[in-house]
Amino acid sequence: MEIIRTNINQQPVLPKRRYYRAEFKASVVRQTQMPASSVAGVALQHGINPVTVHRWIREAQQFGSTTCHPDPIAPLAPLASFIPLGITHDSQVMAQPRDDQRNIRIELGAQDKSVSIHWPVTATRELTVWLREWLR
Repeated sequence: MEIIRTNINQQPVLPKRRYYRAEFKASVVRQTQMPASSVAGVALQHGINPVTVHRWIREAQQFGSTTCHPDPIAPLAPLASFIPLGITHDSQVMAQPRDDQRNIRIELGAQDKSVSIHWPVTATRELTVWLREWLR
């Protein structure tokens, strides 16, 4: 029988609080504003909890700086709610849809076999019925 001695009076070691410089916070907030970036992705890159990054963004929007440091953070760009696009109407293109626009194309593969299905767009209801039966 092995005797294990423990010290009950020993206090648990708590992790130290992490502090970030204002420049670092501003950099992280700017990275979240980049196209195709997410708060969670930026937080993961830097090893920071996404909730912390959301707080920094909120502080930057409210105060223009973090509450801990007086250094300013670049103001967040407003989100565009509508972006107008110019569309040209070419009667040739509109009159003759491409072959892939007239058919639904499904490719299924398993191990060394594959099946390619081309179904008319006008018969989507029949395709769903057929697929439902085929996949049972």
